[in-house]
Amino acid sequence: MKQKIRENPMGTIALLLQLVLSAALMVLIVISGLLPGIYTGLIGLGLAVLLAAAALGVFLPRERLVRLIIAVISFIVSAVIIIAGIYVKRTSDALSGIAGSSSETASISVYVFEDDEAQTIEDARDYDFGILASLDRDNTDKALEMIEEDTGSAVNTSEYNTVTDLADAMADGEIQSIILNQEYMKMLEEWDEEEASGDGEERDYPQFAASLRILATYNIENTREASYSGDNGEFIMYISGIDTWGGISTRSRSDVNILAAVNTETKEILLVSTPRDYYVPLSISGGVRDKLTHAGIYGVQCSMDTLSMLYGIDIDYYFRVNFSGFEKIIDELGGITVWSDYTFDVPPDFHYEQGNNDLNGLEALAFARERYTLPGGDQARGQNQMNVIISVADKLTSAAVLGNYMNILDSLEGTFETDMPYSTIASLVRQQIAEGTQWNISSYAVTGTGSHGSTYSMGSRQLYVMIPNQESVDKASQLIQRVMAGEKLEETDLAGGYETEE
Repeated sequence: MKQKIRENPMGTIALLLQLVLSAALMVLIVISGLLPGIYTGLIGLGLAVLLAAAALGVFLPRERLVRLIIAVISFIVSAVIIIAGIYVKRTSDALSGIAGSSSETASISVYVFEDDEAQTIEDARDYDFGILASLDRDNTDKALEMIEEDTGSAVNTSEYNTVTDLADAMADGEIQSIILNQEYMKMLEEWDEEEASGDGEERDYPQFAASLRILATYNIENTREASYSGDNGEFIMYISGIDTWGGISTRSRSDVNILAAVNTETKEILLVSTPRDYYVPLSISGGVRDKLTHAGIYGVQCSMDTLSMLYGIDIDYYFRVNFSGFEKIIDELGGITVWSDYTFDVPPDFHYEQGNNDLNGLEALAFARERYTLPGGDQARGQNQMNVIISVADKLTSAAVLGNYMNILDSLEGTFETDMPYSTIASLVRQQIAEGTQWNISSYAVTGTGSHGSTYSMGSRQLYVMIPNQESVDKASQLIQRVMAGEKLEETDLAGGYETEE
């Protein structure tokens, strides 16, 4: 044997390299848990056969040319194994990066007027700071502790009941600075978009917000645990779409609020869209109603619990989407084909026809975000968002993925986040690979009527809200329960959802 090895050093090196790489690939495959057992076994058998062939090339042939050919083939096999290992490792890492999320970040900022002399938080140590008395108080208190640590002194605070009271006090000179969750400040910046109404003269809150600058920001991390303990046969996932500029782990108002009822046995998925302005009691508000989108300020769990209360269901997981990140994924997929119920424009650059539209990433993002030019307003936008999700899902499960697989994996970072454990995702991947069955994805959007009302987050100020149509809510709840029970939905089952508003 030693003589054979001395006679064929190249073949011996090729064999050892192939052996090490084959073992490493099998370890990666087993650890990833992404392939069904039968596929793992077949890959292991194939690698063993190739190793046996390489070993024969070392020990049997006497002809130098034959030994050389077998050694070259062995090196080629090793290169293929390396490529396969890279694909497995990158896939596993990408899924690990979005799975098992357990924390959110609340950004609490200290605001002063643009022309204020203070340039650091230490400069403002003697200021009177305005804070909210009860809203988001846990995060505010944590920020106060951090401010006191930075300044080395106690913080002088005055409490106000609402965000607008806080802004009014700052504008009137009662306080010199505001300590506030950035999401509340965004509501002041977009006050005109809130279509607020009320008695008396309103302060120009967007102008007020524009007159401020951030002196310091404190990021407060909040942890949570997923509560689901059942099997993977069926589950309900909350899909939250954050605004364009939000970080994926940042607590933020949710512009997209979709429930996905998934039954892996029947391969049925039902998407239910709830308008962002739906006027509902939040899980933390003690029965006081608010816009659904505002629930995201208090964390994804608040949004999940609020929707659970609305539909009378248990939500198992959340899946957070940065729709801006969707742009890159769609471009890497080579674009998507999306159905539109309307012909409409998104000024100044985009036009969509009723029917199928071939869209790139930027066009799809504008399509999913637009509501003002749609006859159905936010209800129509919810349907458009579900259509984009369905189109992306169709493309991701098609052969088109293979052509740009690595770039698609890279685009997942910072775009998706879920509290579903990696092991559960791997189990679903294994099941899909083993069965390869097409999924039936249907959608339903609940309806409502535009109105104005006071809210938990903004106090007595009258904001634009949408009064839920209880009949459509009940219908959505029934559809979810039918999917979970294993029923397959027909097109006629989905009638009665959103229709064009006159």
